Amino acid sequence: MTKRSQRRRRTGLLPPRQRRPSKPLAQRYGQHALDATLEEIMPASRPAPVDQPGERADHRLLTGPLVAYLEALIDAAMAHSGALNTDEEPEHVLCEATGMSHLEYEAVVLRSEGMDWFAIAKHQAVTVERAEIAAKSGIRKLRRFVRT
Repeated sequence: MTKRSQRRRRTGLLPPRQRRPSKPLAQRYGQHALDATLEEIMPASRPAPVDQPGERADHRLLTGPLVAYLEALIDAAMAHSGALNTDEEPEHVLCEATGMSHLEYEAVVLRSEGMDWFAIAKHQAVTVERAEIAAKSGIRKLRRFVRT
């Protein structure tokens, strides 16, 4: 638009400029065979890259490896503590050997089963923050116990 036409619009000699009506989102994309579709450009949920250290560990892309890691850690700690070879309950023996509380053990096991923090907190009747702290503390104690 030139300065002359802008001046004429401001003074009222030309009608105000009309904006083109916007199309709905579904009609803007995918009209041609080579066009990208709306789902390709704006997916409902974008998965975060796995190699980003800033992502939370309970991200849905990382739940598979996380669950496998926790199961392996629990099995290694059970074998290291001798909980599988006694007549007592293995959970009790493992908790005594590692120094974990029952709440921490339960949070780690529920996390290894793929439950999210809200479900763990509801199951244990604690807050979500307390469930996260208990699980992280239990994992730390299991790692320390397996390394020794």
